[in-house]
Amino acid sequence: MVEPGSVDPAERRSIDSEMANVTTLSTRLKILEERYTILRKKIQVTDQNIIELEKNRYAETQLIDEDVLEIKSKLKELVEKLELLNDEMEHFADRREFTVLKKYIEFWQPMDFVTRKEVNDFLRKKLNK
Repeated sequence: MVEPGSVDPAERRSIDSEMANVTTLSTRLKILEERYTILRKKIQVTDQNIIELEKNRYAETQLIDEDVLEIKSKLKELVEKLELLNDEMEHFADRREFTVLKKYIEFWQPMDFVTRKEVNDFLRKKLNK
């Protein structure tokens, strides 16, 4: 058996050097483990954020889908009303017919016609005189 004080100085330096290497490796390993833990936490937070963003995106997509359906419905109603309006406009007088009607109205001068009330008032005045 070797006594503790009987270790050769060169051997002692070799042991001390190896102990320093082990200590350095141990410190580096702890640093790497801490970095790994930090990265794992960051990844976990990132994953949670992605999940939250995905939920928000899905909710927004649902709202957009509902809006699109509402717009389609209103557009369909608008098209139906325009078709109805178009059908009604087919019954309107065209420009030529309108011109003929205008000439008749100008010829008759309906503003010069009297109403029954005006005739009755006139007759009453004449009879009362």
